[in-house]
Amino acid sequence: MSLRASFSNRRRLLTAVVLGLMVLVMEAFVISIYSSILYGLRLYLAIAAALATAALVSAYIYITEPSLHRGVYVIRAEIIREEAGDDLDRAILSEIRRRGYVRPSAVAIELGTTAYEVIERVHLLERRGVIRITSVELLRSDSA
Repeated sequence: MSLRASFSNRRRLLTAVVLGLMVLVMEAFVISIYSSILYGLRLYLAIAAALATAALVSAYIYITEPSLHRGVYVIRAEIIREEAGDDLDRAILSEIRRRGYVRPSAVAIELGTTAYEVIERVHLLERRGVIRITSVELLRSDSA
């Protein structure tokens, strides 16, 4: 696993934990409101249900990463200026130089990261003035 993929997994784990904790805090608030009618075993069951729900939310978020669409994106772009960057920047610029477009899913597989992260980096390269995106196409199949 590459360092970039490791960072992506840590970011995804942190997001899952934070969202799970947010769910737990909201449920604790609701339990505190109804604590006068929840006593004894019912209170413990409500707390256990809140913990289980928070854990399930965290697991769901961790397992499912954000995806834009089930199809394959092709981002057509042109290079405005050359810039030395990390492996991901170089792979994106190499694809644009060679083909005139970049397939985020293909670059992600090559570098052991996610297509979502490649798309984010393409947008960052555009904001920094390194490339200019000319079009984005959604292909219905994996052939590009």
